Amino acid sequence: TERIIELNPDIFFTYGNGDEKAVSIIEDSGITVVRFEPESIEEVFETINLFGEITGEEMKAAEIVEELSQKRDDILEKVKDREPISVFYEIWDEPLMAAGLGSFMDELITLAGGVNIARDAEGAYPIFSQEALVERNPEVYLVPADHVINFYNMTEDEKSQKINEVKSRPGYSEITAVKNNQVYLLEPNIVSRPSVRIVEGLELVARAIHPEAF
Repeated sequence: TERIIELNPDIFFTYGNGDEKAVSIIEDSGITVVRFEPESIEEVFETINLFGEITGEEMKAAEIVEELSQKRDDILEKVKDREPISVFYEIWDEPLMAAGLGSFMDELITLAGGVNIARDAEGAYPIFSQEALVERNPEVYLVPADHVINFYNMTEDEKSQKINEVKSRPGYSEITAVKNNQVYLLEPNIVSRPSVRIVEGLELVARAIHPEAF
């Protein structure tokens, strides 16, 4: 915090509330603080445009949003007539936590032609029981790779090991996604935060749910 104040930036951007004590100290020093916390593709676009206004780069922001919008629309066109596929997205494994209604991942699954089996759970990131998972029996199971490991540095054996670790959990052998080898490991830096790469996340999810469309 002291170093940030020493550097005296014109603007301090923070995702959500951040460290409230630190942010309060920074604000009290006279530095302008801008908070953002998008949870949908449209909110990401709005945030990009906001950054453009703040930094005097409205045209550049508009270009980025236009490019991302076109890519999103191209993906939606590919999957629009596909049969909906039931999907589970794992946020965490112990305890099992899902992406529910209100999370940006729920939106990506829906746009990608999937049906999020945790959509009616309580909250955007609910604890989800294994019993409910087996009962709802998703056809596709999505899980982000370990954040500690650089996804692009993982070998194919390491990726397979992570997938097999998921598939070998007690009770998982009954799930259709496991039976049909439809468990997909996704790049966490793309699918775990709603950023300028959110449309890349949409494409990753769409390719997992409807590979035949690509």
